[in-house]
Amino acid sequence: METYRIWTGTRTWLPGDTGYTITEVVGEELAVWEDAGYDSGSTYYVYRTENGIVIHRVRWTSTLGDPHYGEVFRFSNLEEAAADFEQQLKEMRLL
Repeated sequence: METYRIWTGTRTWLPGDTGYTITEVVGEELAVWEDAGYDSGSTYYVYRTENGIVIHRVRWTSTLGDPHYGEVFRFSNLEEAAADFEQQLKEMRLL
């Protein structure tokens, strides 16, 4: 198992950025998938931990200084996660 540092909240990646919190997740990274358009999108990271599945979603734009939004979702298993993230999990070939 590895330790991953994921974040929630809002990040601009500019000096003085404090609108986010870092959390450590101990587990195995199962997949990463990006749903992107021309200049914005979402990146999904899926981890298996001792307690189940963790999905870290980052919504972003490619414009410097625009905020990125990080969210963490926790589920007992992949089937439970599919209720909210079925399309993404299928794209990652986890379902």
